[in-house]
Amino acid sequence: PSPHRECKSRTVFLLSHGGGFVSGDAVNLEIVVEAEGVLSLLTQGSTKIFKKLTPTSKTRSTISAHVHPHSLLIILPEPVVPFAQSHFESLQTIVLESNASLVFLDWMVGGRVKMGGSARQGCMAF
Repeated sequence: PSPHRECKSRTVFLLSHGGGFVSGDAVNLEIVVEAEGVLSLLTQGSTKIFKKLTPTSKTRSTISAHVHPHSLLIILPEPVVPFAQSHFESLQTIVLESNASLVFLDWMVGGRVKMGGSARQGCMAF
C-alpha cells in the first residue's frame, strides 16, 4: 500500500477457499510496503494442509516482501495445520531497507491429533 496523509496503515486479511491447501497447490504472494507505510497481514483462520495425492506432490507457499525505509510489515497468520501424509514447503524472502521493521509469526499445530493425523507422518520445510 502507498501511504496517504490521513492514514499510512493498512490491514489485509488473506482468505482461501475451503480453508486450506490441497496436494499440488502453490501460492505466491508478493508484497511491497512503501516508505513510511504500515501493512498488517492476517488470516481469517488456520491454513490446513491436506494429505498429498501422489508420492511426489507438494504444497508450497512463497512470500516475497520488500519493506522500504521507515516502514513496518506485520505478518500474523493463524497457524498452519498439517494433516497426516501431507507435504508443505514454505519460503519467505523479506528485504528490509534502512530503518524498516518486521514482525513475523510462523507457527503450526498438529491436525487431527486424536485420529493419528499429526504432521509426524508428513513433511514440512520452512
